[in-house]
Amino acid sequence: MVARRNSILAFVGWALAGAVGALGLLTLVLPGLVAAVIVGTVALVLFFRLKEPYAASGVVAGGALPLFYVAWLNRQGPGEYCHALGGGGQECTDMWSPWPWAALGVLLVGSAVTLYVVARTRGWGAQAISR
Repeated sequence: MVARRNSILAFVGWALAGAVGALGLLTLVLPGLVAAVIVGTVALVLFFRLKEPYAASGVVAGGALPLFYVAWLNRQGPGEYCHALGGGGQECTDMWSPWPWAALGVLLVGSAVTLYVVARTRGWGAQAISR
């Protein structure tokens, strides 16, 4: 039971590293460089400390975070969305459809979890660790 919990924690750690890495790639300035250092450090600790190579598929799941964020920002879309301003008047914004973003995010998370489960049950990567 402890090994399974460690494996799931490793997957979550890799997912967090993937999320920070994806967001860092989107900024490509100083926060992106800081994110790259954080992701690199976390990835090294996860790889050498936990010895769970199949859990690295969590990076793909973490990469879905920006997609879910864009879907959330466009949740009133598609089309024009208007809201009242505090001092009177209104502000309108064109929004994209959130569904393609959400669908791609679900696809990434689903494929990462599937890869993790298949690799763990078939023991992929265990041979490399035992050598």
